[in-house]
Amino acid sequence: MSQEAMNQLRAWMAEQGLDAYMVTQPQNRSYLSGWLNDDVEGAGLLLVGRQQQILFTNPLYKEVVEDEAQGWQVNVPPSREYWAAIATSAQEHGWQNIGFESAALTFAEYEKLRRSGESIFTLHPFEDSYIEKLRQVKQPHEIELLKRAIAITDETFTHLCSWIQPAMTEKETQWEIMVSHLIRSSLLDRTVQCRMHIPVSGVFNVVSSLLLIWALVTKDIARI
Repeated sequence: MSQEAMNQLRAWMAEQGLDAYMVTQPQNRSYLSGWLNDDVEGAGLLLVGRQQQILFTNPLYKEVVEDEAQGWQVNVPPSREYWAAIATSAQEHGWQNIGFESAALTFAEYEKLRRSGESIFTLHPFEDSYIEKLRQVKQPHEIELLKRAIAITDETFTHLCSWIQPAMTEKETQWEIMVSHLIRSSLLDRTVQCRMHIPVSGVFNVVSSLLLIWALVTKDIARI
């Protein structure tokens, strides 16, 4: 994400009277941080302050996060105790009003966060995340990603037309599409290098990351 977009987010936070804003929606998290991960089961969250930008994650993702989320302070709380870590950060920086994406937080998670922050900060829900508005306006590098994604799709479809045969299963076709995207993606080498230390599941992380890239750059294509 560009510094201009981060400045716009902080200007919006100031208008809302927020000291910090918590991001838990996976695509918004990726857009802001550059960390391409759509895992919602405790993978991590962002906390943006007036000057600070902190990414909370767990040991499984620490190495990849440090490589991909440039400019972010990485915080790895023990036992994924994100809510206690947020309360600690709020105390350190004097945050009294924290906004959050209400559509991307369960009630159970909200209660844990509220209890952790009692007497420290007040929570303010936002059903429509301002980050999604930022995502509607494409930056030059995002337009280039869109062009590349469209080209990859066209190339994959052309390949599929000559590859597919009668009686092939849906799973076979789905796998061929994913492999084709992997081969044609210029991000393959970097993504593989980041995950080579994961012997069995690495290939699935590669596929997941590339599919997330595809989802991110095409989600708002109709709005350009």
